[in-house]
Amino acid sequence: MLYGEWGLKRTEGIPHPEGWGGKQIALEALATVNPDRLLLMENSENKMVASKVWNNMNAVKNEKIYKMSLWTAWVR
Repeated sequence: MLYGEWGLKRTEGIPHPEGWGGKQIALEALATVNPDRLLLMENSENKMVASKVWNNMNAVKNEKIYKMSLWTAWVR
């Protein structure tokens, strides 16, 4: 959906999505990319908010986190 319908470009360093449309990656791997914006698929609570790694990423510092539940993704 992101790279097809919406026409967004995959950031270098982000792995290609799996068949379900996303890819789970380690927080440390994401921090090496240090994105300016982040679309976060989460099922309930973000357990990363207490992490120094999470809080030092550009997207988090600039409040550019866009959350999407798995339910929203399936309904779409």
